[in-house]
Amino acid sequence: MEHSISESTEINTSEQELFDFINTPSECVEASPSQTFSDIQKKDDGSHEFDYEYSMAGVSLTGHCTSKEFDPDAHVLVYDYTGGIDAEMRLDVKQNDEGGTVLKCQTTYEVPDSVFGSVVKPVIEKYNSREMRKFVGGVKEIVEEKPEP
Repeated sequence: MEHSISESTEINTSEQELFDFINTPSECVEASPSQTFSDIQKKDDGSHEFDYEYSMAGVSLTGHCTSKEFDPDAHVLVYDYTGGIDAEMRLDVKQNDEGGTVLKCQTTYEVPDSVFGSVVKPVIEKYNSREMRKFVGGVKEIVEEKPEP
């Protein structure tokens, strides 16, 4: 069963500064309380790939994540998670009419289509939704508190 969650927030920073932050896994992971990244590699196009560990309700899932779409001009970054999690995470950064910058994060993931999947699906959805809110809130907090260069 495929499921999607989405969150967005306005952040008081420029589009470029926010995009640079989300495209720096070693910094961006600080906003994600349930994830750790290792073996971060910069790709030729400026995007990244890395190994991840995602802890959910006492269970650790590990795998590899690589950029699937990277458009620095449009401020779009799409990651493909494989291994313990099969998911796609899309990050869009856009300037709004009021002069702020909006970060939109959408994740689509698979929940096993089985009896087990139907039992754990509500727990997974609730946990992942809460983690997404924490992530976008954490990005906002970190970026807005960063000293200006």
